[in-house]
Amino acid sequence: MQFQVQAWKDMLTEQKQQILKRRIIENRNYVVNEKWKALCRRDQRTFQQCAKVCRVLDSVLARS
Repeated sequence: MQFQVQAWKDMLTEQKQQILKRRIIENRNYVVNEKWKALCRRDQRTFQQCAKVCRVLDSVLARS
């Protein structure tokens, strides 16, 4: 989802927050999917990296 600079500036703060929250959720879902793939492949390094990213995204969502 790409926005022109002026369109982004013209948006209300609530709209921006909703868009950013949706992007965070989409990113988190992607990371969780990759985490499960790593678990199935027994790729411990990727699994641990995905787990760290999930924790960060969860903390961002908790604050929003």
